[in-house]
Amino acid sequence: MQGINTVLLAGNLARDPELFRTQGGKSRVKITVAVENSYRTNDGKIKKEASFFYVVAWENQADACMKYLKKGRPVFVEGRLNVRSYDSPEGKKKWITEINAHSVKFLGYSNEREKSFGEDSSSPSSNEVTDIENDQIPF
Repeated sequence: MQGINTVLLAGNLARDPELFRTQGGKSRVKITVAVENSYRTNDGKIKKEASFFYVVAWENQADACMKYLKKGRPVFVEGRLNVRSYDSPEGKKKWITEINAHSVKFLGYSNEREKSFGEDSSSPSSNEVTDIENDQIPF
């Protein structure tokens, strides 16, 4: 039977991306995505927690992540779960669970990026809804 290994995450970057190069020269970027979860406790209060996921993207996607992503930026990640081991500098075997990204979608824009493109910070962003009167609709 063919297995299914698909991960979908929507969250915010917990830190700036880190770029690495393989010995063969391929770009590899590591991002940490924070996903907020909430649940109701036994006493009826809502408790919020964050889960942090390591995500790895390769080559052109890695370069785009380095260019456009910063800490706090919302992203949507589609990929597969991977567990691998490596030897630490102390010689101990370490295990890490990470998501190998097939796709990283950049959601929203940071204020710095909007300003760099000359947008007025008082104008609505592409994610905001603006009320429009019926006579302003062009059809």
